[in-house]
Amino acid sequence: MTNIPDGDRSGAGETDAIGALGGRVLAIVNASAGSASRSNDAAERLEAIVRDRAGSCTILRTGDLGGMSPVLDRAKEADADMIVGIGGDGTVAATASIAFAKRIPMAIGPAGTMNLVARDLALPLDALEAIEGLSRPSVRRIDVATVNGHVFLHSCLLGVIPKLGKLRERARAADSPAQLVRWATMGAQALGQSEDLTLTLRTSEGEQTIQTSALIVTNNQLAQGNWMSHERDRLDAGVLGVYASTHKGLIGRLTMLGTLAVGQLRGDPQMISTVCTGLSADAPGGELDVSNDGEVFKLRTPIRFEIHPRRLAVLVPSGEPAEA
Repeated sequence: MTNIPDGDRSGAGETDAIGALGGRVLAIVNASAGSASRSNDAAERLEAIVRDRAGSCTILRTGDLGGMSPVLDRAKEADADMIVGIGGDGTVAATASIAFAKRIPMAIGPAGTMNLVARDLALPLDALEAIEGLSRPSVRRIDVATVNGHVFLHSCLLGVIPKLGKLRERARAADSPAQLVRWATMGAQALGQSEDLTLTLRTSEGEQTIQTSALIVTNNQLAQGNWMSHERDRLDAGVLGVYASTHKGLIGRLTMLGTLAVGQLRGDPQMISTVCTGLSADAPGGELDVSNDGEVFKLRTPIRFEIHPRRLAVLVPSGEPAEA
């Protein structure tokens, strides 16, 4: 296994990461994200790149194995020198969690709706083009954030937003207009009627209890004034961005959702914001829903957020023309 030293910026570390393309490469392909045919084309191109480097490539497709859970189970057990995630932000986060645990480099073939991490890495937003770029790769070291041990590369959200996320998934699965209207109505009710969270937040600077409808924690701080992009200034600053909504009532929450949608959290005067290197969020009840890079699940409280500086090596296209 190709282990990448923590915090290594040396040429040797980059050489090791790039050399992993010629070893045992494992790829996770989410067949339900974006265009399945484009994702499969990207996987085939990855196999060719690895083969040209005398390596071996194993492709794990969600469609073949019955979903993401069995794919991840197989991936966790596999011996690999590098792992590649072809799919949306949830697939990328799941791939990163395996790379983080195994301490191996990873690469991304963006094939989702938002592709937030791929955008911040300035990758082509087409899976095939991004994988094609690995024929001439370079290495970026980025921070990894965790929430109770679960990896996220962009953001983790608490409060009303995970509830809306659950309803959104049900709406996507609706097989009739009547069901779609029903889920939309339930979403509006959840937005207007959900109680605020009472959270006790603890950092190295002290403790504060707040009431909020939404807490957003980002892996590094969001860029100032990024319109419709959700971009971050840096991916290796070693900090968490923390944003808590103080909006009240249905109109306030709609405003908060609009602020979130257009990427203006830092510019909204009704958002409390700060940065830290570690955060604990406690609440009555013992567990909370979280939306972790788009994947919704429950976590026991207290919920602990940590940043792991420059702990992930990501192969990206170098921007140089490929050799003939």
